[in-house]
Amino acid sequence: MTESDIELVKRVGLPQKLACEQLGISYVAFKARLSRLMVRYGVENRAALAIKAIRSGVLDVNDFEVREFNG
Repeated sequence: MTESDIELVKRVGLPQKLACEQLGISYVAFKARLSRLMVRYGVENRAALAIKAIRSGVLDVNDFEVREFNG
């Protein structure tokens, strides 16, 4: 994974609008890059992509951006 791929994967758990703002890319670019990554790594969804990154040692569970919900 490239550095930009890693930065995107770190944000898969965030709302898409927030992830796009943090990355400085459009929603369309975010979805396209995410789709390409999922195809490249043979996964069907964002959660599986995150798990693949953790299992391959590219990311640690603590590397992911999370949004706290107050309820």
